[in-house]
Amino acid sequence: MGLEKVNLTGLQGKTPDFMKPVIRPFARWMFFFCARLLRECYPEQDARLWSNRELKKFADLFSGDIINVSGWKDEDKEGGFYSDYFTQKSSYTVSNVGRGARGSRGDSLDLTLDLESPLPPELHQKYDVAFNHTTLEHVYDVQTSIGNICKLSRDIVIVVVPFLQMVHWEPGSYGDYWRFTPFAMDQMLQENGFHTLYASHNDNPLHAVYLFYVASRRPENWKDRFPPRTEFDRTNAPGTLAFRHIVKS
Repeated sequence: MGLEKVNLTGLQGKTPDFMKPVIRPFARWMFFFCARLLRECYPEQDARLWSNRELKKFADLFSGDIINVSGWKDEDKEGGFYSDYFTQKSSYTVSNVGRGARGSRGDSLDLTLDLESPLPPELHQKYDVAFNHTTLEHVYDVQTSIGNICKLSRDIVIVVVPFLQMVHWEPGSYGDYWRFTPFAMDQMLQENGFHTLYASHNDNPLHAVYLFYVASRRPENWKDRFPPRTEFDRTNAPGTLAFRHIVKS
């Protein structure tokens, strides 16, 4: 079809139908190219780096025995280790699933722990702090898994989960099943005897959006140690982010 035969009257800026098969793929390519360029220009907005900064705000508050649950090599993806964040610790343990799969360091320092299996009685409330970073989306039985993380702790649970993130998995190793809202996190922690002390999320349209949670069995011991939480934290902010990500995709 030649342009001389196309009636452009009344289009008012609309894309002619015959051009859409060409423009749509190009526009999609341009969007992802620009988004990737912006992510590279503003790496500090990365969800992992943001959650690391959140952890550093509070890690010095916690002492005693600490476990990084399903922590693989304990790396923070910035060249450091999460064990170094907890400067007041007495001991530090990294648990992982069975050897041979990603999520296992494969050395003698590992505690082998399957979050979807019953927690051995000797591990109940063995640690002062149970820390878990972006694992729960990869386990299908999420109720049992969050329950086991809570059972490990005598007091504090620190959990990072994705609210918005591309699906990611490794064949033969782990899948990708869940995304979490603040309502889900509050409810699951409460059902396991924990009160949310602090909850936050990163705010940007370029990267994944994580939720960062600190919860306690004994919230009275942490009065005035964390900033007050408002209803905005649970509703408006993540909802606005969801809308922005839906629009951009």
